[in-house]
Amino acid sequence: MITPELLDALAELAGLVVRRGEPMARHVPLRMGGDVDLWVRVDSPLLLPTVLRLAKTHHVSSRVHWPFEDWLVRDTGVPGMIVRPGTGFEGVAVTEAGVRIGAAAAWSQLGAVGAPDAWWRFLRSWSGTPGGLFARGDQGRLSRLACSVRVLSGARVRTLAHTPGEPLPDLPGRSVLLDVELSCPERRHSLPRPPQRAGTVFRAVRGRPGTAGLLKRVGAPGTRLRGWRFSDVEPGTITHRGPGTHAELDSLIRAIRTRVERTRGVTLRTAPPLVPARRAPALAGALRTAPSSPSPLSTSPLSTAPLSPPPRDPDDHDS
Repeated sequence: MITPELLDALAELAGLVVRRGEPMARHVPLRMGGDVDLWVRVDSPLLLPTVLRLAKTHHVSSRVHWPFEDWLVRDTGVPGMIVRPGTGFEGVAVTEAGVRIGAAAAWSQLGAVGAPDAWWRFLRSWSGTPGGLFARGDQGRLSRLACSVRVLSGARVRTLAHTPGEPLPDLPGRSVLLDVELSCPERRHSLPRPPQRAGTVFRAVRGRPGTAGLLKRVGAPGTRLRGWRFSDVEPGTITHRGPGTHAELDSLIRAIRTRVERTRGVTLRTAPPLVPARRAPALAGALRTAPSSPSPLSTSPLSTAPLSPPPRDPDDHDS
């Protein structure tokens, strides 16, 4: 519960943007989800530990959400506080080793600095930010490039040295990524594969043909439900083309997953994390009193019958 004492304490800190009941649809690439109790943008890295500590002191759950980070947010919203690192985390600068990029800087910002064209060109086409990469445990893609990582641990800035080629470890508990220094790889062929693009709903399956190929074989591209539609150009990427709820997107994802499992024997996993949702009081009461019944997805035509692709039209993608 957001208390007046917490709001007063945040108001005493200069440089914050604090909003109550902020729609998460404004901040996630898929433009979906209900309101979060409290949304706070923190521009100064020095203030971020204080904001997180205040949330803990007032018994409010908190999560850091990076720009362009894919989340699946339910329509009932998110309890607690969402913290958005701002301008102080978005710097990009050339160093002796290569380039230092802030945790909240878009990879495309590498095009604004004079980094060696031979190796950063492929990085600037990546989707998201370094912070989002670490948040989903995908920092291994930088293991051949990273030479140091700086994190905020409490009120201190810690520099974690790293030898390119060695595995990049997870961040220490309760610490937040500040920036990453990248160096030029010795061999061009050692460049990492890019991460999945924003809006990609299924993880790559290890040891199997590409997920995109699987989805093409079952006819997923072009399949739609209400405002949600699987891209024709990038199979597995979902686009939001109009009114559409999380419940409808969940039904579409389940239907495609069921189709792939039944026809190809492969179980797909969802890529974006599902953020813990606020439980609606009326729904909670109904769950306690309603008798058990079969899941509607088990008999829904959407989950069992083939889905017809819509007429072809130009594809788009939220960023």
